[in-house]
Amino acid sequence: MDLKRLTDKHVKPLLSGEGEELRMRFWEELVILGHILRWSLLATIVGVLSGTGTAIFLRLLHVGIGWVETLPPTVRLVLPPLGGLLTGLLIHYFSPQSAGHGTEAVIRAVHKNSGKIPLSVPPVKMAASIISTASGFSVGKEGPAAQIGAGLASFFSWCLNLTPEERRKVVICGISGGFASVFGTPIAGALFGVEVLFLGKIMYEVLYPSLVAGLVANWTASKFGVIYPFTHWSLPDMRPPALDDFPYFVAAGVLFGLVAFLFIEMLSFFTRLFRRMRFWAPAKPMIGGVLLTLFAFELSLFSDRYFDFFGLGTDTIKNAVSGTHALIVFGAAAVFLKMLFTSISLGSGGSGGIVTPIFFIGTTSGLLVANLLPLDPTLLCQLGFTAVLAACANTPISASVMALELFGPSHGWVAALTVVIAFLVVGHRSVYETQILGLRKTDALLVRSGDEVGTSPHFRLSYSMIWKLARIRHLIRKLFR
Repeated sequence: MDLKRLTDKHVKPLLSGEGEELRMRFWEELVILGHILRWSLLATIVGVLSGTGTAIFLRLLHVGIGWVETLPPTVRLVLPPLGGLLTGLLIHYFSPQSAGHGTEAVIRAVHKNSGKIPLSVPPVKMAASIISTASGFSVGKEGPAAQIGAGLASFFSWCLNLTPEERRKVVICGISGGFASVFGTPIAGALFGVEVLFLGKIMYEVLYPSLVAGLVANWTASKFGVIYPFTHWSLPDMRPPALDDFPYFVAAGVLFGLVAFLFIEMLSFFTRLFRRMRFWAPAKPMIGGVLLTLFAFELSLFSDRYFDFFGLGTDTIKNAVSGTHALIVFGAAAVFLKMLFTSISLGSGGSGGIVTPIFFIGTTSGLLVANLLPLDPTLLCQLGFTAVLAACANTPISASVMALELFGPSHGWVAALTVVIAFLVVGHRSVYETQILGLRKTDALLVRSGDEVGTSPHFRLSYSMIWKLARIRHLIRKLFR
């Protein structure tokens, strides 16, 4: 029967008579059960697609990085300009949506295009990110994985002729699947996909399918032999965090938030700088590569391990959280050097993710904070791992869950504490410019809900705050007359 021709005479028999309320409850549960079964199937397929795509990407990336590491240091030093040019040509002529860190492009597609992503994006993003990372650009691997998963999910939704709203949900599942399968943290990955789209809002309607997609994607990638370095590291034996150190942990959260603030502003500066350059688009990543080579050459005058700031930097992250701080080149200064290398890499148009560099910045910032607070440096490196991520991406819940998945339950309360404080301190800004504002972090500021983070002013005082400041000023004047 045509649904458009349904009238009251067709519907009323289903609801008439005694037990109407019971029938309504029955139908409600039946519809919800059907909804769960349908999205279980859809999310499972998206998880398989995301996990497979991520596994292929990680395998090829491992081969590319392994080949580059066999080259002489002098050759590796000049690779960034060449890699930048090849990346720029690929993106410019085949898929402009593959530029920058992939999660940002997916967020933009979800908000502005109902999740529609061209099929050309996954292969081009994969190739461009492998070239960028292997040649020395300071980028991550979660952005390509999220964009690959979202692109495959978008194509899958097109094959099923899903509605725009359903396609949007399927693409969000692709984000979760990509993030979960690239780091081996299925729960945090699923939560990241539903939390990263908005600052201060979680899309609960996509929570269940995102969880399914994250779990299935992680399982699928592991079946392809993907090994996750962040879940296979050797953590040192440490005493559990003590509640006596509560004030120090609060201070650490503030400092991690300031580190994230500095990185976001530096990334924004270089992004604006390269956008204003009136050059041929493929030449911009090449210019970024030249700058990376020049900075690396300067560092080579002080240490022969200047390549630690190229590419993913996974070894430095593992050394920081495992307590082998002596192997971290330049010590606490490494956090600022990684900020510079990453800002140039992504600001110039290099292709890759941003979360892995954030992990590097977060863990090495723990060494910086350890110089200011009487806390265990290794513990601070572990806390910085998730706190700086939460502040940069505005994802406190997924970052807190990630701490539990990676470092164990003993870190639960202190990780959540530093994560939330860093999230608040960084203000209404993000590494994802098209993230939508969903809340005000304080009543003292006026922030319009629904604006993009990159276009919204951050420092407009609320009227109540202006009145309070005026009152304080008046009292001070009276006091010193």
